[in-house]
Amino acid sequence: MVLQIIAILGGLIAASSLIASKSKEAGDLINKLLPFQGIFGLVLIFAGVANLIDVVSYFSIIIKSTEGIVLTVLVILCTIVGLILAFGLISKFVGGKEGALGKLYAKLLPFQIPLGVALSVTGLIAIVI
Repeated sequence: MVLQIIAILGGLIAASSLIASKSKEAGDLINKLLPFQGIFGLVLIFAGVANLIDVVSYFSIIIKSTEGIVLTVLVILCTIVGLILAFGLISKFVGGKEGALGKLYAKLLPFQIPLGVALSVTGLIAIVI
């Protein structure tokens, strides 16, 4: 349940510009979370990778159920959106935006909003299932 809530919040942060354009009140609320974007990104990365290890370990069992498929998609989206959100924070410690991480970020950035929406929706589906 914690992973799903983190995923929903991370997805909302990733899609914050879309939310702000649709609703001023919701945009103001989401904008209060933006200073913590890097931290949310790191949490998403760690949660995604930790759960991805479990998914890979039990893949033959997990893939046979709807819940397992949703969990697999959720974990992959957590990791990808986490990389996008935490890029600024990671690049401070790892160094430079010119390396492989910078190239990956440049390729993923145009998909930030759709991936954020997909992460939030998948998190909601995971709670309902």
